[in-house]
Amino acid sequence: MKENKTEVDNRTELEQNIDEIIEKARKTSNTFILNTAKLVKSELSRNKYSEKPISELEVLQQMAKTRAKTIAIYNKAGRYDLRDKDSAELGFIQEFIPKEPSEQEIEELITELMEYTILTIKDTKDVIADVQNTFPTAQKSTIVRIFKSLL
Repeated sequence: MKENKTEVDNRTELEQNIDEIIEKARKTSNTFILNTAKLVKSELSRNKYSEKPISELEVLQQMAKTRAKTIAIYNKAGRYDLRDKDSAELGFIQEFIPKEPSEQEIEELITELMEYTILTIKDTKDVIADVQNTFPTAQKSTIVRIFKSLL
């Protein structure tokens, strides 16, 4: 019994949320939510034990990107049934991905960093790391562009 409790305690917050969703979907017989949540759980698990694991956010972003590509393909092929299924899965996956910050939010954070430290172009990697700690979905190219404009 203790081993099971330890196993549960080692789960990330996202894994715990997915497990709760799976349990609720089972109770309500919602097969779409159940199957999609299991799919997400499977991808997270496969990543966790892979040779080069990536962050949970990156796993979710890859899943979303794949769905977006297949939606376009299914749309061109006239396979609206498959498009709608992938579109619904994409919506489910996107619920777990934090929203991307606005350029203004990124600029405000970089400006705040600049108030405390004298930054040069050599500090770009550190600035990217600091911004992505606060906004995990912020795009590196956007951060660099804003940082350079503020120098």
